Formats: sequence, structure tokens, C-alpha cells
Amino acid sequence: MSADGATAVGELSKRLDTAYRTTLARVPDNTAIRITATPKGHDELVLSPLERLDEPQSLLMLRTQTSAMLPHGDLPDILLEVHRRTGFLDAFTHVSERAATLSKLPASLCAVLIAACLQCRLRPAARPWHTGTEP
Repeated sequence: MSADGATAVGELSKRLDTAYRTTLARVPDNTAIRITATPKGHDELVLSPLERLDEPQSLLMLRTQTSAMLPHGDLPDILLEVHRRTGFLDAFTHVSERAATLSKLPASLCAVLIAACLQCRLRPAARPWHTGTEP
């Protein structure tokens, strides 16, 4: 690949154009492809579904073996178990860089990690749900 960005992009552009033109030329002969008009008059590419292949015995055995190796349970429990084995939560520090004094710091960090993964807001556990009002 060229060290010059413009040259590299130019080469990739030519390859993409060639692949596009080759694919386009094969469309009329491909029985798995059809182009239909939508109610709004736009063309729509429709691909026929692939036939399902039988899964080989080796794949079934591998799936069983890997499933047995994976932890089973709720995500917080799994994170705490991984921490128990690896200590990964010890790498987190307080923003002030002081030693945290919380006795349940690993559980709190797991809650924060899960909330971040789920992109949800943390809410107090004692929130009065019966009021029906959002904070």
C-alpha cells in the first residue's frame, strides 16, 4: 500500500469501482436477485434467502464446550466473579486519586459499568416509585 494517502485512496477507489461494475454486470444472470418497484416508485433490491445449511457435528460439540466454559448467571454476579478471580476493579481509582473507603466499591463499580453499557441513568434505589413521577 502506498504511503501517500491520495495514492492509496485512488487505488482503493479503482478497486471499488471495478468490484461495483463486475457485480452490476452479473445482476441480470443472478437468480437470487430481483429488482422491484416500491409503491412510491423507487427501485428496491430484493435478495432471495439462502438455504439453511446443516450444522456440522464439530460445531455442535464446540458450541456445547464453549457454553460450558462461560459463566452463567446475572451480569452483576458475573462481573463480581471476574473481579474475584482477576481483581480488574482494583484498577479503578477515585477521581481525587485517594484510596476509596467504600466497603462495597466493587459492587458499586459493577453497577456503574452495567449502567454505562446499558446507557441508562443511575437512580436511587429508594426512589418512591408509587408517585408515578419522573425525576
